[in-house]
Amino acid sequence: MLATLENIQFITDMLNDYRRRVYAAIRNLSLDEIHWQPRQNSNSIGFIFWHVSRVEDQLVTWCIAHSEETWIKDKWYTKMQLPQHSTGLGYSSEDLAQFPKLTTILLSEYFDVVRQNTNDFLTSASPELLESVPRRTPFSNNPTASDYFKNFTVRRYFRQLIAEENQHLGQISYLRGLQKGMTS
Repeated sequence: MLATLENIQFITDMLNDYRRRVYAAIRNLSLDEIHWQPRQNSNSIGFIFWHVSRVEDQLVTWCIAHSEETWIKDKWYTKMQLPQHSTGLGYSSEDLAQFPKLTTILLSEYFDVVRQNTNDFLTSASPELLESVPRRTPFSNNPTASDYFKNFTVRRYFRQLIAEENQHLGQISYLRGLQKGMTS
């Protein structure tokens, strides 16, 4: 199936819908609520939101657009006091315990920059580009994950990103519900 301009619009619409829904899910949460973990080896809302932003940055900026990740170029790793090449993939309980209490503002600023870069990329993308294979894979420090992505087309990367974001949005919403109930 060949990609069309409608595919690009669909991807853009799905990503914009995620942005709207994730901001609704983190709205009015305190710093403690953003970083609350139901168990020591569980992810917090803040960690998940950061991880999704990092994955989008790596998939779109580095793998697809062949540019330096925003995380590295703009030194977000320094602003957030996290390792330069970290994405959150494979974090241990100890790593989660060391994850800094980042503010919603800082997390949102990074996400917004990443999302703007993604939208800029999609604005200039052609249907032919969606069918190309970028020849870069994410998570180079994880051979299993890297191998999984090796033959992905750009369109398939975006399908993966949309699925990843929606999966993690469900987790964020669930964690919010555990803390605030259904009427939050």
